[in-house]
Amino acid sequence: MWHREDAAMPYVVITSERPEGAALCERVTSTDFETDHFKACLADRLAWAVEDAEHQATGAMPVAEDVPAHA
Repeated sequence: MWHREDAAMPYVVITSERPEGAALCERVTSTDFETDHFKACLADRLAWAVEDAEHQATGAMPVAEDVPAHA
């Protein structure tokens, strides 16, 4: 069941297509996770995306109209 406070919380969503307005959109495959370097870089990008999403939710930063895909 969804609660009102859950709506303001950033979530990690895995889809087969790029969602509109995403704070982070990554194309990944299971083999990407074979290297520690990739896992560390992805964790950094997730942390930045969560921070950006929190700022967007509070109005502290403008929402990007076109979020570039990361390789």
